[in-house]
Amino acid sequence: MTSQDPLQTQAALDIRARLRDPQWVREAAQIEDEANCDIGAGRDWGEQLGQFMADPEGFHQFKRLRTLVFTELRQLLIECNLGAGLGAAQALGKQRLSQRLQNPTPAIQTQLRIVLAEDLAKDNIDIPLSTTTQAILNQVVRTILTPDDWEAISNAAATALQHHIKHTLSQTA
Repeated sequence: MTSQDPLQTQAALDIRARLRDPQWVREAAQIEDEANCDIGAGRDWGEQLGQFMADPEGFHQFKRLRTLVFTELRQLLIECNLGAGLGAAQALGKQRLSQRLQNPTPAIQTQLRIVLAEDLAKDNIDIPLSTTTQAILNQVVRTILTPDDWEAISNAAATALQHHIKHTLSQTA
């Protein structure tokens, strides 16, 4: 989708608006039930379908916030110039963030609400967060991961880099 095609842009916005409408989601599910099949276009919800159906708007917000947090983690790790260790560092970082976000402090919850509110207020998902809100998100990721988490993440990157070097050198010998 490009910004030059207003019809595609409007269609995408319409779909996103529909997914936030619990009544539309129930009607779509009823159509699938009546057709005795899944009428899917896109994501396979799998085990998460129940959560989505119970609270489609809340689930959408949860997924969006998680994407924002994981994207910020990736950006922080990219700035560390981890090379071949980036994937391992990111995988462990996501795991640790998911654990830490199960019971965030009230202060972290407040900061995440600010980030989510700004993100949801945007008309287009491709518009970046304001500098202030981006700084809040950056601080949340830096704060919620403990020094032990960062140590484990750096060790995962180092181990992955060691394996990459050994594998690369053994193929050239």
